[in-house]
Amino acid sequence: MIVARSLSTLLLAAVLAAAQRPAVISRKARYLLFPPGSNMGIEVALSIPVRKSVNVAMNIEANYVLPDNVTYFFPELVPSLDQGRLAESFGITRRRTYTTVITMLNRIGFDGRSCLLRAICEASETPLHHNGLFGDLLHVIFTPSTSNDEQLGPDFSTAEQKGVEGGDCKALYPNCPKGLFDMFTALG
Repeated sequence: MIVARSLSTLLLAAVLAAAQRPAVISRKARYLLFPPGSNMGIEVALSIPVRKSVNVAMNIEANYVLPDNVTYFFPELVPSLDQGRLAESFGITRRRTYTTVITMLNRIGFDGRSCLLRAICEASETPLHHNGLFGDLLHVIFTPSTSNDEQLGPDFSTAEQKGVEGGDCKALYPNCPKGLFDMFTALG
């Protein structure tokens, strides 16, 4: 009986104490941060058997840089840093993609800039939307007007415009022996 009375007194004291406190309980938002240099990747692979011991495979891979600093979530916390440079340092930009494509083409013996401009011209000349995911990706990559102005220079917008107008991309960029579609298809 004494134990029951003590418990009821304790319960009553707890209810009265809770009634005197404000009803709103809050806490600061929490964020998940990773060690510097952390990445996450997703890969999708499709393998189709052609013969008994021969397969044709296609891989699509996406890599993401994981946040290691609160400025990923709140870039305004760094007021002295140029916000454009901050945003560019966190992701894939058209400028970075074009620089990579030009470098890769130069390494295999092509005039990288000329071939990229020809690819932009050809992609603008021929709509790629009806080719599924791959066509959409090519359209986004090789159509500079689909993103914010990254100050790529007039050559890129001119190449796109010449393609839209139906210009002869091969004649416009003679330093590039193979076009974008020459690498994937044989049109006859």
